[in-house]
Amino acid sequence: MEHTDQSLHAWQPKVKCQMAHELMVYDPSLTLKEVAAAYGFYDENHFSKC
Repeated sequence: MEHTDQSLHAWQPKVKCQMAHELMVYDPSLTLKEVAAAYGFYDENHFSKC
């Protein structure tokens, strides 16, 4: 397990954004809406603020 100086509240959205970006690179056929839903973002607008 990696130690960071960030709270869970600060760390978790960053990780979700990184994972979503990796998914978009892996499968570019997915829409933003699909990627947003896959990682628990409310909608693609909320996701776009990553």
